[in-house]
Amino acid sequence: MNRQLNNGILVVALLGGMVDSTATHAARLEGVNNPSFIDYGKGQVNSDYLLVRLKEKIDQAQLDREIAKTGLKLIREFTLVPGLKLLALPKPPAKAQSNQQRLKRLLATKRSLEASGIFRYVELDYVGEPFSRVTDSAFVDGTLWGLENHGQDNGTADADIDAEQAWDVTSGTPETVVAVFDSGVRVTHNDLINQIWTNEDEIPNNGVDDDMDGYIDNYKGVDFYGNDGDPNDIHGHGTHCSGTIAASANDEHPHAGVAFNARILPCKVGDSGPHDSAVIAAIEFCVAEGVKIANCSYGGRFASQATYDAYAAGGAEGMIFLVSAGNDGSDNDSLPAYPCSYDLECIISVAATDRNDDITSFSNYGETAVDLGAPGLEIFSCTNTNDQSYESWAGTSMAAPHVSGVVALMRSLRPDWTVLQIREKLLASVDPIESLEGKTVTGGRLNAAKAVADMGSFGAPDGIMEI
Repeated sequence: MNRQLNNGILVVALLGGMVDSTATHAARLEGVNNPSFIDYGKGQVNSDYLLVRLKEKIDQAQLDREIAKTGLKLIREFTLVPGLKLLALPKPPAKAQSNQQRLKRLLATKRSLEASGIFRYVELDYVGEPFSRVTDSAFVDGTLWGLENHGQDNGTADADIDAEQAWDVTSGTPETVVAVFDSGVRVTHNDLINQIWTNEDEIPNNGVDDDMDGYIDNYKGVDFYGNDGDPNDIHGHGTHCSGTIAASANDEHPHAGVAFNARILPCKVGDSGPHDSAVIAAIEFCVAEGVKIANCSYGGRFASQATYDAYAAGGAEGMIFLVSAGNDGSDNDSLPAYPCSYDLECIISVAATDRNDDITSFSNYGETAVDLGAPGLEIFSCTNTNDQSYESWAGTSMAAPHVSGVVALMRSLRPDWTVLQIREKLLASVDPIESLEGKTVTGGRLNAAKAVADMGSFGAPDGIMEI
């Protein structure tokens, strides 16, 4: 028996033919391992999960025979990308296994599935890392230099995104929603509590999936890794990104986001790093909810066909993904980082600049792989410690939310625009700066005022970017 969920996710536990009617995450199912992570090459992978995509014309019986032979369990069936599924390995022997033994078992299973000939690809469930650097700087007047820089703290006047001038045009609308694919969000934070997306079809805290979308009590967001409605942020990264995008303004609290009238949809995809399978589920949910903007302040060196397919499918549905370039100080053209380096129109990659319009020493760059720069050093925003906590952090993770906020401003004016129209207008509106010349596609830093100017008269995209 299969249970079809409204958001397009099918959760099945092949345990004596019984279905997991509570839609709990695989790690909570009997016979499926607790999450276990293995260092693998340039990052980490989940030791017990595999992402697979069936070839066309492969029927369910062939899949059932293959997973029965290997003892695998079908955990999720993604519908946005046809044939894409999440499989879990059976529990290992009772005797504790080392990481090396788990890796050996995982890779052997992967090779076995590849040899079956029924899959387009078989991938590990990679775990990315948040692209951020935390400092201990306290809040002082003028710390939000990225929004409006008057030369404070030895900065350069106007090395900012001209947010104040953009707000003369728009500060966003509550109908404009930005999904934050991250560690979750502290939804009770004073500067965010009124900015969080609300699922009006769900009754909070009643333990029931009222709207039958597969997530219980997802009134203020979703945990796509835990597969529940609690996007609580125990890391702080997602809360910090959310504050930059849409912290409330004109109240007694100190922060103001780029699009302070927009809303944040907390999409938790891991505690300290995003899981590919959770990211795919988050994209599916956003497509079902009509959300068109996603902030993706993370990445890694693994290329995943499954996530590429999901980003591409999301883009085809009108989603645009604002992603961080990475914090290795390296050239992404030579050493790609993902999702930054995926060649998709729906992905816009962001480097980090400082208060003097210099690219930061830690920021990745790439003349073809990184699109533009945005403020990413000494960025003041909300944190998860308590409802009044703020810190200044640094990283390309902090740069991408500035761009997400500007895209929210643009979408508030023109919700009808395509991904390509938004992309071309955004990239054509940058301020050219010397430090980004030859290091990004545009050679420029984000400018919110130019991005929202003359949107009614901006022509249809011709696919040719003129810089």
